[in-house]
Amino acid sequence: MRLQNENGGIEISMRSLGNVQIDSRNGAINLSVPERAGFHIDARTRDGEIQSDFPEVKVDRSDRESKASGSVGNGSSHIVLNNEHDGIEIRRTSRNGAPTEGIPGGISGGIPGPPKLPKPGRTLPPPKTKVEPTEN
Repeated sequence: MRLQNENGGIEISMRSLGNVQIDSRNGAINLSVPERAGFHIDARTRDGEIQSDFPEVKVDRSDRESKASGSVGNGSSHIVLNNEHDGIEIRRTSRNGAPTEGIPGGISGGIPGPPKLPKPGRTLPPPKTKVEPTEN
């Protein structure tokens, strides 16, 4: 899979892995990977941080750039993440797709934490004046 994005965040939850490349310009990358998946990852971001639930993924931070790489399990799939202006999160999910939470590294003794609920959408107020269509 290859995904390119210019504006907005990317949130992907994988059930099984193949080779993946994600390139983002303006918006965070949140990738959820099954806890028993085998993959090798290379990630890079400018103006952002990288966080990983997998202790095998080593993160190197500098002033304006963060890099991460490592092999998990058999390393059979290759994941490449590039982000220009935001962060990258690599999350571990249980067999049922729920994030694993607890001690650092995302390991919770085999007991998955509750799934994170999305934030409710924001309702915009109605316009103060009547809006007329234009001839554009």
